[in-house]
Amino acid sequence: MEKKFRMAALDIGTSSVRTFLAEYDGRTVEIQEKNRFYHESVPALGHEYWDLLGVFAQVRDALLAAAKDAPLDSLALDSWGTDMTALDRNGEYLWGGICARDCRFNGLKEEFFERVPEKEIYMRTGVQFLNWNTLYLLYYLVKEKPWMLESISCMLFTPDFFNYFLTGEKNADYSIASTSQMLDPWRKTWDETLLGAVPFPREKLLPVTQAHMLGKTRESIRGHRVPVMSGCSHDTAAAAAGVPAESQDFVYIVCGSWAMIGIESDTPIINETAARYRFTNEGGSDGRIRFLKNVMGMWMIQESRRQWIREGKEFSFGELAELGAVCEPFQSVIDVDDARLVPPGDIPGVIRRLCLESGQPVPETAGQVIRCIDDSLALKFKVMKERLEECSGRRFSVIHIVAGGSQDASLCQAIADAAACVVKAGPAEASAYGNTSVQLLAGGLAGSLMETREIVRRSVEIRIYEPKKNDRMEEAFENNRKLFERIHY
Repeated sequence: MEKKFRMAALDIGTSSVRTFLAEYDGRTVEIQEKNRFYHESVPALGHEYWDLLGVFAQVRDALLAAAKDAPLDSLALDSWGTDMTALDRNGEYLWGGICARDCRFNGLKEEFFERVPEKEIYMRTGVQFLNWNTLYLLYYLVKEKPWMLESISCMLFTPDFFNYFLTGEKNADYSIASTSQMLDPWRKTWDETLLGAVPFPREKLLPVTQAHMLGKTRESIRGHRVPVMSGCSHDTAAAAAGVPAESQDFVYIVCGSWAMIGIESDTPIINETAARYRFTNEGGSDGRIRFLKNVMGMWMIQESRRQWIREGKEFSFGELAELGAVCEPFQSVIDVDDARLVPPGDIPGVIRRLCLESGQPVPETAGQVIRCIDDSLALKFKVMKERLEECSGRRFSVIHIVAGGSQDASLCQAIADAAACVVKAGPAEASAYGNTSVQLLAGGLAGSLMETREIVRRSVEIRIYEPKKNDRMEEAFENNRKLFERIHY
C-alpha cells in the first residue's frame, strides 16, 4: 500500500467509551488508544436511563482526537446489545435509553410467557432469557405506552442509534439484532410469530443487514466526511471477530468484567441440551452463529481490588497477579456465578464465606483470594467447554482467550490445565481489532474473516500455554463438582 489506511474504532460500553486509532499497512494493523471517557446511567423518578445524547457528544470529540494528526479513511463503532430507541416520523429521537437495570423490566418476561411459552421462544430464537431482552422492552412499550406507537417511524438498537446520528442513515445490524430474542436465526429476519404476540408492528423494525458501508458522517471531522462502516456493532461480536484463530475449530473466551465462552457455527445450535444449559445463539461479523454462554469474569478481581483500596491496601492489577501466582493452586474453589458475587462490595469476604460453607480452606491473604478466583474461573471454563462440545457434537483442542483476562498468566495456565488443551492468549484489545477487521471487510481491503484473523495474528503477540497434568486440580474439581455443574442465568 502506498499509504496506511487509517481507521477509528469506537468501543462504547455501559460505563466507558474508548476510541482507538488503527493503521493498516497492507500486512499488519497497529492500534493505539487515543481517547477514553466514562459515563453512568442517570437515575430519574425511580427509573434508570442511559445518557445517550451525552455519550454521542463525547463520541464526536473522540473522533476529533483520532483525526488530529491525519484524516480518517473510515470509522466504526460497537456497543452493548438488546436496548432500543424510537424515532418519530420526522426522524427525531422520541423514546428509549432505558437502562437494563431498570425496575420496569421486572416480571415482564414471566408475563410474556403466558402469550408464548418459554420453550417455544427458545426453540424459535435460541437466545438466553434476560429480563431486559428487546422482546420484553417492546412488550412493555405496547402495554404501557400504546398511544406512542402511532408516532414511531422505526426502532434502532444502541449502536445503530449512534450511527444514525453520525450519518443520518437507519440500519439494523445483524450482530446486534441477534441479541433481541426476536430474530429467526436461520433466515436472519424478524420472527413474525413473536412480534404478533407482543403485538408490535413489523414495519417499524428495519431489515437486518450485514457488513457494508453505511454512509459518510454528516458533519466533517477535521475537514473530511468519513465513511462509517457497519457489520459488527455488538461489542462481544467485535471481540470474537478479533480472535486470531487459524481455523474454525476453536473455543474462545472473551474475558472482561463478564466473560463469554463460545464457539462459531455455520448454523444455529438449538436443541434440548442447549436449552437446559441456557446457551445463546448470537450473530457474528461474517453472518455465522456465535454459540456461547455468559459467566462471571474479572469483576471479582476488580471489585476485590476496590475493597482492598477501601481498607487502605493499594495493589495494582499486576501486583495482584504476582501475589496469586506464587500461592499454592487449587486449594479452594467457588462457584463464580453465585449471586452473592454480583453486587459491589466486600468480594473477598464473600469468597471466604463461600469457602467456609463448602468446607474448604479459607483464603486469608490477597494472593490466596486471587488464586482462588483464577482457579475457580478455570474450572468453570472447563465445564462450559465440555457443554459446548456436548451441544454441538464437536471436539476442540484449542482455546483462545482475549480481552483483559488474557493478560493473567496464572489464569491462562490454569485454564489450559483444567480444560486439558492448548490456550492461546491475546490480544487484550480484541474488540478494537475485531472492529477494524470489519472495516477492512466492508471497505474491500480484506476478503474474509479468516483473512482478517491472519492480519491480527501478524499484528499481535500471542502467548501459548500448554496443558500440564495437575492432580490437585483434578481432586479440587471432583470434590466440588456440584459447584461447577450448577446452571445459572
